[in-house]
Amino acid sequence: MTPQSSFQGRPRMPRSRNHSSHQRDKLLASTLSDSLAPKSEQTPAAFEKKASAGAKWFNMPKTNLTPELKRDLQLIKMRNVLDPHRHYKKESAKAPPPEFSQVGTLVEGPTEFYSSRLQNSQRKRTLVEEVLEAEQESGRFKRKYGEIQMAKTSGRKGHYKAQMAKKYGNGAKNIRR
Repeated sequence: MTPQSSFQGRPRMPRSRNHSSHQRDKLLASTLSDSLAPKSEQTPAAFEKKASAGAKWFNMPKTNLTPELKRDLQLIKMRNVLDPHRHYKKESAKAPPPEFSQVGTLVEGPTEFYSSRLQNSQRKRTLVEEVLEAEQESGRFKRKYGEIQMAKTSGRKGHYKAQMAKKYGNGAKNIRR
């Protein structure tokens, strides 16, 4: 008989000469019991492996989602609004936060020029605070909000009031029709 049998077209597995049938059954049972064991009974090494990204990722820890980190991640998702001249790849709005991440602080080296360094008064604790400070300096969001409101109110009540003011002067505010 050839190594392949005609049983449903599957190849027949040859018997191992190194193990007896009893040893093979034990090996199979231990393999199945390890894979079917509840998570609480699994080894601590497997749990520790999931607590970090692994040695290839320098054992980066799991993300600890604090309210500050949630705001920073939300701001990163909406970063295309911050600078109209930069274009970013669109991200899924429902994407979960990263499983493994770290937050750090950039430290300039001694070779950086003083003019390119941030002063201590300009440093902020979180990314959100930095963005709000930049907004206060530029006033871009406030200006854009005003432009949007002007476009929305054009042709409505504001337009009507402006026409009445032209026609009747400043006393048009008290005219009701």
